[in-house]
Amino acid sequence: MISKLISDYSLIFIIEIVCCFFLLYISNIILTEIKFFDHPSERKIHNAPVTPSGGIALFISFLIISFLFNFDTWLLYLILSSTLIVIIGIIDDKIGLGIKIRVFTQLVACLIILSLNVYISDLNQIIGFQFKYDFILGMVFTIFCVIAYTNANNFIDGYDGLASTYNIIIYLCIIILLILNNQISHIIFSLMMVIGLLIFTLFNLNLFKLPRIFLGDCGSTFIGFITSWYLIYLHFNFPNIFKPTLVIWLIAISFFDFLRVIISRFFRNKDFLNPELNHIHHLLDNIINNNKIVLNIIVVLQIFFILFGLVLNIYIESIYAIYFIYISIFIFYYFFFERLSHLKSN
Repeated sequence: MISKLISDYSLIFIIEIVCCFFLLYISNIILTEIKFFDHPSERKIHNAPVTPSGGIALFISFLIISFLFNFDTWLLYLILSSTLIVIIGIIDDKIGLGIKIRVFTQLVACLIILSLNVYISDLNQIIGFQFKYDFILGMVFTIFCVIAYTNANNFIDGYDGLASTYNIIIYLCIIILLILNNQISHIIFSLMMVIGLLIFTLFNLNLFKLPRIFLGDCGSTFIGFITSWYLIYLHFNFPNIFKPTLVIWLIAISFFDFLRVIISRFFRNKDFLNPELNHIHHLLDNIINNNKIVLNIIVVLQIFFILFGLVLNIYIESIYAIYFIYISIFIFYYFFFERLSHLKSN
């Protein structure tokens, strides 16, 4: 079945590979010509100007391939609705609009997608009991989850290869789960994402002497927005496979770090939205000072959380027990990395 799927779509996969390489190259050249750079600053760890062309190129590539693949209408709608996220992201990369405008844009884009009636509708599966107006609360909760993960993904996009590798692992996990549950025909979208992100990672890590490029806020919010909605789409269509108690482990690292940073800023009377160099990658880099090792540590930690979450979902029936374990691990994560943060400041 998989071999047939690959043979049927091999031409389109080849087109995506060529398209991604071409667009990443061209967009980098164009942005260099117009001097559109992500410049070094005190809150950034790169020391030379780099074009934030990755997000633009991936968006155009995914848009082209989406039409060629003839995706489910909802998935095509998702790519199209993310145009708003991308446009605002490009402007933000250029002049710095600030996160408030980005969040408002994300809210508007969410409301557009909600018109297709795909959202977290069964709160009973998440919290164990029903609300009288759970369809309204479900929509609100869905918007909250999407905006939270979209910005969490933006938070971890501060280290070469991290945001792309992190999302590649999520999509590979989705592919494996779909294959194991005989839903092979539904892996195409995830494969498209994996191919695009893999090619971008080659550029981002400056491998094979390819020009170094960044996702930019445009790309990190675009990927975060797409991934969060796709996980909701999978839960909506395959609730017994993509349970909430499993999905939370797929995104554990980014969510833990996002929440830790927000709480830390609250206790330090800092602006929630003011950027700092105290994310997981910054703290590990401060100790190890080696990009490859830090990236591998976070990847291994992410894979561990995913495997741990799978085991819990197989052997533990109580959703409350799984949530308790999840919260307990977050508390440990919070104090461990806050300690590292204090060591760094001292």
